[in-house]
Amino acid sequence: MWALVGLGSAALLTGLYVVGRKEQERSDPEPDPEATRRTTRKETVARKIAGPSGRLEVLDTAGSADRLPVLFVHGLGGKAHHGAALLDSLAERRRTVALSLRGHGASQAGDDYSISALAGDLQAVVDALEIDRCVVVGHDLGAAIAAAFAADHPQRVSGLVLLDPSGEQCNLTEEQRRQFLDPVRSDPHGEMRFQFRQLLAGSAPETTETVLKALASTPAEALIRALESASSHSTLADLERYPGPAISLVTPLNSLPISLHRLLPQRLPATTLLESSHWLMLDQPQEVAAILMRFLSEVEEG
Repeated sequence: MWALVGLGSAALLTGLYVVGRKEQERSDPEPDPEATRRTTRKETVARKIAGPSGRLEVLDTAGSADRLPVLFVHGLGGKAHHGAALLDSLAERRRTVALSLRGHGASQAGDDYSISALAGDLQAVVDALEIDRCVVVGHDLGAAIAAAFAADHPQRVSGLVLLDPSGEQCNLTEEQRRQFLDPVRSDPHGEMRFQFRQLLAGSAPETTETVLKALASTPAEALIRALESASSHSTLADLERYPGPAISLVTPLNSLPISLHRLLPQRLPATTLLESSHWLMLDQPQEVAAILMRFLSEVEEG
C-alpha cells in the first residue's frame, strides 16, 4: 500500500498505501464472429459463495482442467470485475476466478476486515469451487491478502503474483500511520476520493467514473478497518514464510526502501511497467497477461 497523504509528500504517499490511480471496466465494441466464438467457449458464471462472514461475489470462467487456475484478488475499494480484462486474456487456456472481498462489490459486509480475515475469503472460495491448487494474483491491498493466504496455505498456492503491492508498513513510524489514518477515520469516503482523484490524473473519464463508483459503494467500515489492519501487517513476513515462487509487477513510483521487491530482491523479482498507473492490470492488461503467462508456464513446468 501507499500512504495517501497528499502528492506533495511522495515518500509517505508511496509508503503506506499503494492505492490505484486507474481502473476500467471493459466496454468492448461489437464482437466479431471469432470473438463471439471465444466468448461462448469461456462463459463467465457469476456465483454467490458462502464466505466466513456472508455471501461472496465470485466470477468463474471455465478453462482447461489440465492447467493451474488463476485466482484474482482486487485492491481496496475494488471488486471482482476489476480483474476482468486481465483474466479474459488467460481464460482460453485455464480456469480463472475473481472474487469480491467482503464489503466490496456485491459481496456482503462483515465485522472483521483484518488481513487474516480477508484471507479467509480466499479460502472459502477455493474450498467452495474445489480448487486444490492455484496461482493467486493480488493487486494493491489484495497483494497483502494473497501473500497472507499463501503463507498460511502454501499447499494451495502454486505461485504468487503481486501487482504493485504494498510496502512493508511495519517499517513506518506511528506518526506516519497516524498522519494517514486520522483523515480516513474522520471522512473515509471524502479522504479516499480526494486521494483517488489525484492518482487518477490523466486517466480516461470512464476510468475515473468506474474507480469512484466502486469506492463510493464500499462501506466506510471496510475502508477504515482494512487500512488499519494493513498498516500494522507484515507482508514481508508472509513472503518469507511462503516457500513457493513469487513475482511482482510494479509501477515506477513503487521503488522505495520499504518496497517489497527492494527488501527481498532475490525472493521477489520485479518487473516495472513504465507506462502504467497503479491499476496496471487495467492500464496494460495484455502486457501484464504476457508476463503472467510466462510465469504460469515456468510454474507448471516445475
